[in-house]
Amino acid sequence: MAEPNQSVSSSPLKALSSQAIGHTQASRNLSTLDDEYFCVEERTLAGWLNYVYQFAKNIAFVDNTKLLINDSWQSALPDDEQAKQLQNLIQGKEVDAEIIQLAERPDIALLLAFFQMMNSPHSLFKQYTQQHKQFYYRNILGFRERPQVADKAHLVIKLIDDAKSKTLPKGTLFSGAEDADGNKLIYQSINNAILNRAQVSQLVTLSRSSDSQALLLTQGYHESLGQDYPEDGLLTFGAVSLLEQERQSFSQLGFTLATQELYLSSGERTVTLEFNFKDNFSWKGKGILCYFDINISTEQGLVALTPQQLSETTDEDRLSVTLSLDKYFSQVTHFIDEENPQLPSLPHISFLLKTDCLHDKVLLSSANFSSIFLKVRVSSLTNLVANHDEGSIDTAKPFEPFTYSPKIGSNFHFTHPELLI
Repeated sequence: MAEPNQSVSSSPLKALSSQAIGHTQASRNLSTLDDEYFCVEERTLAGWLNYVYQFAKNIAFVDNTKLLINDSWQSALPDDEQAKQLQNLIQGKEVDAEIIQLAERPDIALLLAFFQMMNSPHSLFKQYTQQHKQFYYRNILGFRERPQVADKAHLVIKLIDDAKSKTLPKGTLFSGAEDADGNKLIYQSINNAILNRAQVSQLVTLSRSSDSQALLLTQGYHESLGQDYPEDGLLTFGAVSLLEQERQSFSQLGFTLATQELYLSSGERTVTLEFNFKDNFSWKGKGILCYFDINISTEQGLVALTPQQLSETTDEDRLSVTLSLDKYFSQVTHFIDEENPQLPSLPHISFLLKTDCLHDKVLLSSANFSSIFLKVRVSSLTNLVANHDEGSIDTAKPFEPFTYSPKIGSNFHFTHPELLI
């Protein structure tokens, strides 16, 4: 037989909050995890008295004179309300005089004493619950107690006027305040510390301009230039627009190659740089000259190289860039720029990323070059120092290397300052 259809009403599901799914520390303190939440014996004194009261209803009271069932033993025991009052009496709470008089009865006093003795096994039952939970945490789940973590403090130490430097060895003790229990706190240093009078000489920030996406360099403090920290403060990660030309300037990404092999004073000079790829790498970009402006250091400063002085080739395993400098080009050497002390103390070639190629910096940063080879070739070199058996030779005009009367054992020597580097 088919049963009639019944409509079932369902309430909408309630979304679980972060507190309900254990995302917060407070929500993990569940009452069910408390040691006293479950016990093998959970009945209280009042519960036991009520159990005895209910059980006594089944035990008949026999009149010895008539040998007849007169009543049950339930009437001789305290009822549920009286049992709760007796429990309050055992716990030291105030009760009525009637309850005190009831507790003075020998049979009730003996019953209360018996239940008091049951507190001992009852406490053991509680320990069993706690031990079972710890066994599950430690042996089943593998939980371990976190080690003690020492308190930390940051110290600001200043040298006295007469001291130039001071070394604080590891383990130096420092007296602190007191903890919540009134114990004296003692701290010790975890590393060696060398204190001196070194100060911050320069503070800069680097950010991106919101208009042109160019890199904006902001000078926050510069000791040698006499530039103090601004009164209005400085943005930690830099400004997004050019506001103060005295402090701000646009900077460029790039890299610099410096070596003593670039001391090239004269002659026809050719410098070739080979950027070798790592194995199994495929270059998907354009040529180096499409991304970078190339400059070389001279006595007058950095000189930008023209397209006529630059050439490049691209192979499967390398990128090659060639710099061709004629005999009229300035002497390639290092130079000193007081405003840019971070420049290398050797002659160098700088590659500056073009402003319109900033979006290609991700491609260029993942190029995975394995090595860079530098090749230098010089011809028509001047200022050559030479001599033969008859003395020094003027190399600016034609000469006989072994004199006009050469013989067996004649000597010819030559050198150049660049060969002595």
